[in-house]
Amino acid sequence: MTNTDFNAPKEVVSEEVQARIDYLRTHRDEIAGRLISATARCGMMFITKRLARFGIGTGQAFIMAELFIKDEVSQDSVRCILKMDKGTITRAMQRLEDLGFITRSQDGQDRRVVRVFVTEKARAIEREFFAVLYSWNEGILEGVSAEEEELALSVLRKMAENAEVMAHGCQ
Repeated sequence: MTNTDFNAPKEVVSEEVQARIDYLRTHRDEIAGRLISATARCGMMFITKRLARFGIGTGQAFIMAELFIKDEVSQDSVRCILKMDKGTITRAMQRLEDLGFITRSQDGQDRRVVRVFVTEKARAIEREFFAVLYSWNEGILEGVSAEEEELALSVLRKMAENAEVMAHGCQ
Protein backbone atom coordinates (compact mmCIF):
# COMPACT_ATOMS: atom_id res chain seq x y z
CA MET A 1 0.00 0.00 0.00
CA THR A 2 1.43 3.37 -0.92
CA ASN A 3 1.45 6.42 1.30
CA THR A 4 -1.02 8.12 -1.04
CA ASP A 5 -3.68 5.49 -0.24
CA PHE A 6 -3.99 6.95 3.26
CA ASN A 7 -4.49 10.42 1.81
CA ALA A 8 -7.51 9.45 -0.28
CA PRO A 9 -10.64 11.46 0.50
CA LYS A 10 -12.65 9.94 3.31
CA GLU A 11 -16.31 9.23 2.85
CA VAL A 12 -18.47 11.43 5.03
CA VAL A 13 -21.36 9.55 6.60
CA SER A 14 -24.41 10.87 8.36
CA GLU A 15 -25.08 10.13 12.01
CA GLU A 16 -27.85 7.76 10.92
CA VAL A 17 -25.47 5.80 8.69
CA GLN A 18 -22.80 5.78 11.41
CA ALA A 19 -25.35 4.39 13.88
CA ARG A 20 -26.20 1.60 11.41
CA ILE A 21 -22.48 0.86 10.91
CA ASP A 22 -21.94 0.68 14.67
CA TYR A 23 -24.92 -1.68 15.04
CA LEU A 24 -23.72 -4.00 12.27
CA ARG A 25 -20.24 -4.17 13.77
CA THR A 26 -21.74 -6.07 16.70
CA HIS A 27 -24.49 -7.88 14.75
CA ARG A 28 -22.50 -9.39 11.88
CA ASP A 29 -25.12 -12.09 11.36
CA GLU A 30 -27.41 -9.37 9.98
CA ILE A 31 -25.04 -8.28 7.18
CA ALA A 32 -26.48 -9.55 3.90
CA GLY A 33 -23.14 -9.57 2.08
CA ARG A 34 -21.52 -11.60 4.84
CA LEU A 35 -24.30 -14.21 4.77
CA ILE A 36 -24.22 -14.42 0.98
CA SER A 37 -20.44 -14.76 1.02
CA ALA A 38 -20.52 -17.49 3.67
CA THR A 39 -23.18 -19.38 1.70
CA ALA A 40 -21.18 -19.05 -1.51
CA ARG A 41 -17.98 -20.30 0.16
CA CYS A 42 -19.82 -23.31 1.58
CA GLY A 43 -21.28 -23.97 -1.86
CA MET A 44 -17.81 -23.90 -3.38
CA MET A 45 -16.55 -26.41 -0.80
CA PHE A 46 -19.55 -28.70 -1.37
CA ILE A 47 -19.26 -28.61 -5.16
CA THR A 48 -15.48 -29.01 -5.09
CA LYS A 49 -15.75 -32.11 -2.87
CA ARG A 50 -18.50 -33.66 -4.96
CA LEU A 51 -16.78 -33.03 -8.31
CA ALA A 52 -13.22 -33.77 -7.13
CA ARG A 53 -13.16 -37.21 -8.74
CA PHE A 54 -13.57 -35.54 -12.12
CA GLY A 55 -10.83 -33.02 -11.37
CA ILE A 56 -13.29 -30.15 -11.71
CA GLY A 57 -13.01 -27.29 -9.25
CA THR A 58 -15.66 -24.70 -8.51
CA GLY A 59 -14.41 -22.22 -11.09
CA GLN A 60 -14.51 -24.83 -13.81
CA ALA A 61 -17.90 -26.08 -12.58
CA PHE A 62 -19.56 -22.73 -13.26
CA ILE A 63 -18.08 -22.73 -16.74
CA MET A 64 -19.19 -26.31 -17.43
CA ALA A 65 -22.71 -25.50 -16.26
CA GLU A 66 -22.89 -22.71 -18.85
CA LEU A 67 -21.37 -24.85 -21.59
CA PHE A 68 -23.73 -27.77 -20.94
CA ILE A 69 -26.62 -25.37 -21.44
CA LYS A 70 -25.21 -23.62 -24.50
CA ASP A 71 -22.48 -25.47 -26.35
CA GLU A 72 -20.36 -24.08 -29.20
CA VAL A 73 -20.12 -20.56 -27.81
CA SER A 74 -17.27 -18.10 -27.73
CA GLN A 75 -14.97 -18.16 -24.74
CA ASP A 76 -15.58 -14.43 -24.34
CA SER A 77 -19.36 -14.86 -24.14
CA VAL A 78 -18.92 -17.34 -21.28
CA ARG A 79 -16.54 -14.89 -19.61
CA CYS A 80 -19.14 -12.12 -19.85
CA ILE A 81 -21.97 -14.28 -18.52
CA LEU A 82 -19.90 -15.39 -15.52
CA LYS A 83 -18.30 -11.96 -14.95
CA MET A 84 -14.78 -13.41 -15.03
CA ASP A 85 -11.62 -11.68 -16.16
CA LYS A 86 -9.84 -12.89 -19.30
CA GLY A 87 -6.90 -14.49 -17.50
CA THR A 88 -9.12 -16.45 -15.11
CA ILE A 89 -11.40 -17.76 -17.86
CA THR A 90 -8.42 -18.73 -20.02
CA ARG A 91 -6.78 -20.70 -17.18
CA ALA A 92 -10.05 -22.41 -16.27
CA MET A 93 -10.76 -23.31 -19.89
CA GLN A 94 -7.21 -24.66 -20.26
CA ARG A 95 -7.80 -26.89 -17.23
CA LEU A 96 -11.08 -28.18 -18.70
CA GLU A 97 -9.35 -28.79 -22.02
CA ASP A 98 -6.49 -30.65 -20.29
CA LEU A 99 -9.11 -32.81 -18.53
CA GLY A 100 -10.74 -33.58 -21.89
CA PHE A 101 -14.09 -31.95 -21.10
CA ILE A 102 -13.89 -29.24 -23.76
CA THR A 103 -12.11 -28.42 -26.99
CA ARG A 104 -11.39 -24.93 -28.24
CA SER A 105 -10.73 -23.62 -31.72
CA GLN A 106 -10.51 -20.32 -33.52
CA ASP A 107 -13.65 -19.16 -35.25
CA GLY A 108 -13.53 -19.60 -39.03
CA GLN A 109 -14.97 -16.12 -39.64
CA ASP A 110 -13.07 -14.17 -36.98
CA ARG A 111 -9.71 -15.54 -35.84
CA ARG A 112 -9.85 -13.39 -32.67
CA VAL A 113 -12.81 -15.43 -31.44
CA VAL A 114 -12.20 -18.73 -29.63
CA ARG A 115 -15.10 -21.18 -29.82
CA VAL A 116 -15.63 -23.72 -27.04
CA PHE A 117 -17.14 -27.18 -27.54
CA VAL A 118 -18.24 -29.74 -24.95
CA THR A 119 -16.74 -33.20 -25.52
CA GLU A 120 -18.40 -36.60 -25.28
CA LYS A 121 -16.38 -37.18 -22.09
CA ALA A 122 -18.14 -34.19 -20.54
CA ARG A 123 -21.55 -35.28 -21.83
CA ALA A 124 -20.97 -38.62 -20.10
CA ILE A 125 -20.88 -36.90 -16.67
CA GLU A 126 -23.54 -34.25 -17.37
CA ARG A 127 -26.37 -35.91 -15.42
CA GLU A 128 -24.19 -36.52 -12.37
CA PHE A 129 -22.75 -33.01 -12.65
CA PHE A 130 -26.18 -31.38 -12.54
CA ALA A 131 -27.28 -33.76 -9.78
CA VAL A 132 -24.51 -32.28 -7.60
CA LEU A 133 -25.68 -28.72 -8.34
CA TYR A 134 -29.29 -29.73 -7.75
CA SER A 135 -28.48 -31.38 -4.42
CA TRP A 136 -26.73 -28.20 -3.25
CA ASN A 137 -29.72 -26.10 -4.26
CA GLU A 138 -32.16 -28.46 -2.56
CA GLY A 139 -30.01 -28.61 0.56
CA ILE A 140 -29.85 -24.85 1.07
CA LEU A 141 -33.59 -24.57 0.48
CA GLU A 142 -34.47 -27.22 3.07
CA GLY A 143 -37.21 -25.88 5.34
CA VAL A 144 -37.87 -22.92 3.04
CA SER A 145 -41.44 -22.63 1.73
CA ALA A 146 -42.18 -22.05 -1.95
CA GLU A 147 -43.27 -18.50 -1.12
CA GLU A 148 -40.07 -17.82 0.84
CA GLU A 149 -37.98 -19.23 -2.01
CA GLU A 150 -39.74 -17.01 -4.53
CA LEU A 151 -39.22 -13.94 -2.33
CA ALA A 152 -35.57 -14.83 -1.67
CA LEU A 153 -34.87 -15.26 -5.38
CA SER A 154 -36.51 -11.94 -6.16
CA VAL A 155 -34.43 -10.16 -3.51
CA LEU A 156 -31.22 -11.92 -4.56
CA ARG A 157 -31.79 -10.92 -8.21
CA LYS A 158 -32.12 -7.28 -7.17
CA MET A 159 -29.02 -7.56 -5.01
CA ALA A 160 -27.08 -9.14 -7.89
CA GLU A 161 -28.12 -6.27 -10.17
CA ASN A 162 -27.02 -3.74 -7.56
CA ALA A 163 -23.71 -5.59 -7.13
CA GLU A 164 -23.15 -5.49 -10.89
CA VAL A 165 -23.70 -1.73 -10.95
CA MET A 166 -21.41 -1.20 -7.95
CA ALA A 167 -18.66 -3.41 -9.35
CA HIS A 168 -18.79 -2.37 -12.98
CA GLY A 169 -20.70 0.89 -13.02
CA CYS A 170 -23.28 -0.45 -15.46
CA GLN A 171 -26.34 -2.68 -15.62
